[in-house]
Formats: sequence, C-alpha cells, structure tokens
Amino acid sequence: MQTNLLILLVIMTLIVSLHSRSVFQALLILLVIPAGVAGGILGHVIVGIPVSILSAFGMIALIGVLINDAIVFLDTYNRNLLEGMTIKEAVFSAAKSRFRPIVLTSITTVAGLLPLISETSFQAQFLILMATSIAFGILFGTVFILLFFPTIILVSTDFRRVWNHVLNHDKHPMVGVLKIIATNLVYLTSFVLFPIFVFFPNMILGKTLSLLWGNSNVKSAKQIEPAILNLKEEEERTI
Repeated sequence: MQTNLLILLVIMTLIVSLHSRSVFQALLILLVIPAGVAGGILGHVIVGIPVSILSAFGMIALIGVLINDAIVFLDTYNRNLLEGMTIKEAVFSAAKSRFRPIVLTSITTVAGLLPLISETSFQAQFLILMATSIAFGILFGTVFILLFFPTIILVSTDFRRVWNHVLNHDKHPMVGVLKIIATNLVYLTSFVLFPIFVFFPNMILGKTLSLLWGNSNVKSAKQIEPAILNLKEEEERTI
C-alpha cells in the first residue's frame, strides 16, 4: 500500500506540474494532504473509533478531493496574476472568489456522509471508517485551503524571491544564506508569538524583514511567478 500511495503522489505531482508548468506550485498543492490526513485522524478521535486500514482507504479518496480544491484555488490565483493583479491582490481575490464554491461543495459532501457516520447497524461499521476519514478530512482541509493556503503562497513567494536573488545576483552568497536563516527564525518566532503579531504585524515582523532585505535589490514577486514566466516564454515563441 505504501508503494501504491507513493506512486499516486508522484503521478499527481506530474499532472499538476504539467498543468501549471511549475514543479514548485505542484509541491505547494501537495501541502494540503497533511492537513486533510490530520483532520481525518482527528475525526476518528471525535467520533470515538480507531484508525484502521479502511480509514486509510478513505484518506486516499480524500487526497483527490483536497487536491482538486487546491488546484482550483491556485488556477484562479494564476489567472488573477495574468490579469495584472499584484501577488497579494491575486491571493485575496482568489480566496474571495473561490470561498463560496469550495465551502458549498465541502459542506454538501460532509452533510451527505453524516447519515452514514451516525449509522449503528453492523453492516455499516466498515464504511463508517472511510466516511469519517473523508468527511472530517474535507472539513479541516477546506479550512486549511481557505485560511492558510493563501498565507503559504505569500510566504513561499518571499522565500523564492530571496533564494533567486542569493543564487543568481548576490555578490556575497554566504551573507545571503545567513539572511535567509535569520528570516526563517523571524517567521518561526512570529508563529510562536502569534497573538503579539496579530496586533503589531507591521511594527515587528515587517520592519525586521525590511532591515534584512530592504536594500538588497531583490526582484519583485511577479517577476519570478511561474504564470508570468510562462506567459513571457509563450510571447517570445510567437515573436
């Protein structure tokens, strides 16, 4: 089963990479899988049933649903970039425009599985494990996609910008690597001190990052986005 799951993930990564023409975006989409699996396991705890091989089968089906939602979100984000929006505008617009369809499909799927989860007959006990994995995995995966996935896109874009600068344009790459390590520490600290950064995001986190990278001539986010680079490549081919 582990081999089959690995093959499944590789095939999904290849398909998404071919669709978006970016391995990086394919790896971003795969980040929704741990959130869904964690939600499925937590669902077993809430319902009060043990995790078994049938639960794993349900989680495999769950992966396809969450990947589909993430692809829809990221595709909308890429379309917004091609329309001329900035990175933040594209992310926020994608979250707003896909909020209703993603939430509605998730709610209807969970609602359809609830009668099966609450069934007490012996014949349904084997299906309850799979239904619990899918229902709670979709529930928590949807929250992750709508609330945390936009943040991951923004943060990963920042890190891609600085890595691109350090590897290709920085005259002192070792200093750049130390700056990246310091930036990682700032982000990790922000997660630990989350309540403080809710009230003072620009005063603390923003100023710290601007001190590290403010005068480094790092390229703008849109200059390294796969959707923009692919469009430029297509335009160059047609000329």
